[in-house]
Amino acid sequence: MDGEEPLIDEGKELQLISAAHPLIDKKTVVPVNISIGGDYSTLVVTGPNTGGKTVTLKTAGLLVLMAQTGLHIPVSPGSRVPVYENVFADIGDEQSIEQSLSTFSSHMSNIVEIMEEADDRSLVLLDELGAGTDPTEGAALAISILESLAARGACTIATTHYTELKKYAISTEGVENASMEFDVETLSPTYRLTIGLPGKSNAFEISRKLGLPDEITDRAASMLEGGDIVFEDIISAIEEDKKRAEAERDEAVRITREMKIRQDELEAKARKLEEKTDKEIRRAREEAREIIAEAKETADEFREELKEIARLESMGERTKRFDEGRRRLRAIEKKNRNTIKRETNDKPVDPDMLSLGDRVKILTLGQNGEVCELPDEKGDLQVQIGAMKIGVNVTDIMLIDQPARKAASGRKTSNYGSMYRQKAQTVSTSIDVRGKNLDDALMDVEKYIDDAFISGLGEVTIIHGRGEGILSKGIRAALRKNKNIKDYRRGAFDEGGDGVTVVKFK
Repeated sequence: MDGEEPLIDEGKELQLISAAHPLIDKKTVVPVNISIGGDYSTLVVTGPNTGGKTVTLKTAGLLVLMAQTGLHIPVSPGSRVPVYENVFADIGDEQSIEQSLSTFSSHMSNIVEIMEEADDRSLVLLDELGAGTDPTEGAALAISILESLAARGACTIATTHYTELKKYAISTEGVENASMEFDVETLSPTYRLTIGLPGKSNAFEISRKLGLPDEITDRAASMLEGGDIVFEDIISAIEEDKKRAEAERDEAVRITREMKIRQDELEAKARKLEEKTDKEIRRAREEAREIIAEAKETADEFREELKEIARLESMGERTKRFDEGRRRLRAIEKKNRNTIKRETNDKPVDPDMLSLGDRVKILTLGQNGEVCELPDEKGDLQVQIGAMKIGVNVTDIMLIDQPARKAASGRKTSNYGSMYRQKAQTVSTSIDVRGKNLDDALMDVEKYIDDAFISGLGEVTIIHGRGEGILSKGIRAALRKNKNIKDYRRGAFDEGGDGVTVVKFK
């Protein structure tokens, strides 16, 4: 049976999880969840005929008795079973021809015996309680029997078709509804038990599906009391809401599971990327250490060689040794340059199109700066990065920001244009006023700002030092009044920090 050892509850709570009837084929049996004895001691099970109500009663009784005889039972782990002194059952149609007893009388004879002995250590199973007599009287009698069993402390599971018992379970503390699901579309039961929700008999719907004319079922519906119709409609609405909620819950669980898988994948990729990055950094550091060590060794060798060259008397021998040294240096430079991964420049820079203040990226360093000295005939130029000037070749830069310039080809330029070119060729991207008094510094900065703006520089640096802050405060106060300045800021850590002010023009 693939049985499990149930937990023995010292109280009265019976909780069977995915319980299966032990005599039904495991391939076809539908497990049910049955619980009683906790928040409620009476469970009213409703639903259509052949829907599994009786099988549920028998499953509860059989598994309780099996557990109390020491057998494992077909349930899921975590199931709990109390020890009952008696298990009473009134199940099935036991009409006696010999004793000329009707179905109702037969049931009632069993119930009389049960009522004589049931107590707070009893499990009572009642099938179709109150059936076989007038529905109104049968329902009233059934409610009275359930109340009496509850007063004795017995745990009772009863099946019924009566709407009055469904209402009783809803309005009475310690009593809970349960229902057996039924698929009206396929006219087949699902055999699943739902605790907390009363079931519908579905008599009208089943009759229509089987071909009973609509006028008959409509007339039957009109004969029901208005309250009963509303109650059945409420049950239908609750069932639909429950199915929709279960579908949404299943969808939420599926999405959560997929998101968890996706999150695990992303975290794994992030870990791999971090490991790869760390590996690349370690490799780059090792290469840098090797290059530095080689440079130091080369410098030591050339220092000694220069001493030897200085002792040579022949100029030809000296020249020959110098040429050999230059070839060795070029070879070392070429080798180390090849180890640097530089960004590819898809748009080579035309030296004639460069102007002072153009923003460029130095590909070999991966740093941005401004052109502060135009290229010579070899294409070598100076680029300022913060407070540093770096010498590079035009082939090692990429233009990233070029101020708009008006083409003047074939036209005479104005005096302003000549002054613009003159300023552009002479104005630096920084000015140093450290050590000056505030008045002299302000005069120099004011003239420098005007020249830099005329030359078309986008950004300049004023180096005033830290000191007591007199220069920095005075200069920044003057900058606030200049209409040509877009904004200014203190220098970054690698630009000089509080010792500099970086100005950006409109």
